[in-house]
This record gives sequence, C-alpha cells and structure tokens, in this order.
Amino acid sequence: MPAVFGTDAVHGVNNVPGATLYPHNLGLGAAFDPALTGEIARATAQDMRAMNMDWNFSPVADLGRDPRWGRFYETFGESPWLVADQVAAAVTGLQAGGVATTLKHFVGYGSPGLGRDRADAEISQKALHELYLPPFKAGIQAGAMSVMANSGSVNGIPVHASNAILTDLLRGELGFKGLVVSDWNDIDRLVTVYRTHADLVRATAASVNAGIDLYMVPNDVEQYAAALKEAVEGGQVSPARLDEAALRVLTFKAGLGLMDARPAGAAS
Repeated sequence: MPAVFGTDAVHGVNNVPGATLYPHNLGLGAAFDPALTGEIARATAQDMRAMNMDWNFSPVADLGRDPRWGRFYETFGESPWLVADQVAAAVTGLQAGGVATTLKHFVGYGSPGLGRDRADAEISQKALHELYLPPFKAGIQAGAMSVMANSGSVNGIPVHASNAILTDLLRGELGFKGLVVSDWNDIDRLVTVYRTHADLVRATAASVNAGIDLYMVPNDVEQYAAALKEAVEGGQVSPARLDEAALRVLTFKAGLGLMDARPAGAAS
C-alpha cells in the first residue's frame, strides 16, 4: 500500500534548504491578488512534487481577527470574503500541481480567547456562519481534498471530539466528502490538556466517532493503534465507522494517483 507524505508548505517548502520561500499569507492577503496566490501555490506544488511530497497542510482558512494570536501571520486576513478568494486560489493552484490541499483549522482556530494558541473560541451561530465558514466553503467548492480539525475548542467543546462541528456542520451543512485529519497529537490532548476523557481509548473513540478519519500522531503510533483496536473490540467504535475512515484514506490516495499500477522497477 503506497504511503502519502505530507508537509507544512504554507508559504513555500520552508523546511528544505534551497527551496523558494514566498511572502506569508498575511502579506499575500494584503496584495488583494488571488491570481498571485494561485501562481505561488502552483510553484510550491512543483517544489513539493520534486521531493515526492503529495500532501500540503495548507491553505490556512482561519480568519486573522486578533493580532495577539501567535499564528496571526498565517492567515490571509480578517475579512471572510478576502480570505475565501485567497483560499480558493491556493486550493486550485496546489491541486493543479498534483498536491492535495488541507483546509485548516476547522473551525474557529484563529479566534481564541485573549489570543492564546489552541484555546477556546466563543463564537455565536451568527458569527460562525457569516464570518468563519465562508473561507472553508470556498475551499471545499474549489475541490480541497482534506480538512484539518481545529486544535482548540469552540464554546467549551474540544473540536476533536465535536460531532456537531466535524460531522453535522462540515459534512452535513457544507457537504465535504473528503478526508478529515487531526492536528498534531490532538487526540492525546483530550486526555492530557482538556481532561474531557479519562484515557486514550475513550478519547480515540470520541474523536473517530466525531469525524476524525486520520490521526496525526507523531509520538506513539503503536499506542494509538492499540487504543483504536480496543475501542473497536469494546464496541465504542463500530466496524462500519472504521471502514468509512479507511475508505476515505484510500480514496484520498487514489485521487493523487498513488493507487495506480506502476511498471516493475519504476521509481516511486
């Protein structure tokens, strides 16, 4: 089964010596030129493909509403319509270059209380629909292949355990059909930071049932795999839900051409 390799190339392939770096998203938003954003996205995709990278954890569809937030510069700005245009251009440019995009971080990550990272965002339903959803909706309509969940919480509920956000809103209301990936180590954080779940088995079950298809687990893959297996065997996660997530991963890979047959001896 072919692997898919992802990276954070938010303004060029910034973790490879010699790769071209571009202005960060806040600077691109200030240029009010989605065509330029699309051109930079295509160039970034070209650099990624040269390294056999197929998946970019970009573009950032969060709004920059509080300059105290440490990742403010990653946003395209504060206006939902400006950000929506920029996100659509980035998705189109990257995927035209053969790289899957990731809309992040669904939803409300850019508006935490007091500007703290990975914190709670208090958002009314009116603000959610008028301000925070339009950029994600534009990215989905442009064909984004994946969405990353908000690492924080919305109105007191961690998004990684929120069926209302990851299933009812993202898939039901916005009609997203692709892959939902967690942010860095955030199922563990339900136990260690939010303390909403007693152990990794319960946290895993809650996240998978809420809508997480793939866990970005950097530290202990074996522990997570064992927790997921226990959750399925204990009836906390249905085999049908597991099959659904696995099918989305396979469909994602197929959409990138990774499942295509290769001639014997061909370079991977």
